[in-house]
Amino acid sequence: MSVGSMLSDLLSQASESKNYVIRETGIDRSTFYQILRGNRIATEDQIERICEYIHPDAATYDKLIDCYEEERVDAKTYQNRQYVKQFFNSLSEEETAGRHTREGQQIAAFLERETAAGAERFRLFLPSISRRTADVFQAMENSAPDNEKAPEILQLLAEEGSRRGAAGKYPKFKDWFFHLKGKTIRFHAYSLGKPMTGLNTVAFPYYIIGGTGMLLISYNEKQIVEVQDPGIVNAYRDNFDHILKDGEEIASTETDYISIMQFFYRNWLTIGREPVYLLTPRPCAWLCSTDEMVRKYMQEDEFVSYGQTFRNLNVREFTTQNGMEAFFMDSRIHEAGVDLRIDPEDMKKVRATINEHRDRITFLLDDRRVRVHKEWQMFLIGRQAAVFVPYERTNYMIRFTNRDVVDPLADWFESRVTSLNNDIIRKRVREKTIT
Repeated sequence: MSVGSMLSDLLSQASESKNYVIRETGIDRSTFYQILRGNRIATEDQIERICEYIHPDAATYDKLIDCYEEERVDAKTYQNRQYVKQFFNSLSEEETAGRHTREGQQIAAFLERETAAGAERFRLFLPSISRRTADVFQAMENSAPDNEKAPEILQLLAEEGSRRGAAGKYPKFKDWFFHLKGKTIRFHAYSLGKPMTGLNTVAFPYYIIGGTGMLLISYNEKQIVEVQDPGIVNAYRDNFDHILKDGEEIASTETDYISIMQFFYRNWLTIGREPVYLLTPRPCAWLCSTDEMVRKYMQEDEFVSYGQTFRNLNVREFTTQNGMEAFFMDSRIHEAGVDLRIDPEDMKKVRATINEHRDRITFLLDDRRVRVHKEWQMFLIGRQAAVFVPYERTNYMIRFTNRDVVDPLADWFESRVTSLNNDIIRKRVREKTIT
């Protein structure tokens, strides 16, 4: 259903006449009827003005705004925005590690032997959505819990046909987050954007290469054959490394705190005034703290410098209503490795600053529509990279640089700031509804 037809139906049920709504909203009569007939796309201001007088319920208003967004952009952009929201919501779902299947047990035994034998790198060629990646991560966590000894994983994603964009990759990202969050695994994922060519066969197109051996995996991932012949293993390894040169890195992990900070500084300094979008389960204290307050509690110049850099950026923060309420009720600030009790008067100042930032710097997400993982926060640095770090520790980073990932995220955030939508709880909409 279109915006025009929805408004027409709502007006026919409203107690006020169309002439009354036209007069009170100040919308040109010709424009008003063109919108109702679907000959003209309404602006967000026109929709809000009309809704002031027809009083739709929350569910109808949400549906109306969904229709508005779909009409304002092309189908691909609208779908990408929906995929981004689905991605955020899927990350917030609680999961527990499942037991290994028979095939998973075979993979685990292979990885444990290879790790014990000193393998420093594993090469994976698996489908973009693979049930075996989780088996690999679980086995790696068990066989190499010490980060200093953990081998590195290189995964080349098998993509049959052209790239599938956000829709094809986000389901796999959910698995990555579940198994990588705060763990010791060093991981890099690459995309070719085209079908793989080389040594892989029709019966066993996928594989996992260790130090001295490898596993061949069937198309349905239910049959696994172990190979120890050095000639075959080396041929597959050489072919993998050769093809990887043409791959584009999609994601990587970093576990060194200093390297994480250097990455942020390096990228922040290169993007100028381009927006940095922050998705966080609770408001970010760095955005609303003064230098004096940081010195009072941290007493370290490096934290003062970090706070200054952060506040000087063109940051747009997205947090949740539940997170905002929890922050306002708390007397501590615990994020980015900091856990401090704050004086009541200082907390009042922080809360006042957050309220001043509403709808300018800080945007409140509707928890019914967008759920944010309580353990992760995300920095979207311009259109260069999306970086996820644990909210409380900031000692681990998953970085996405692929444009198929970053661009849909950037579009979603930009549209949340600039356009009418029902993912954001805005003061002006709420105040009008109350009135």
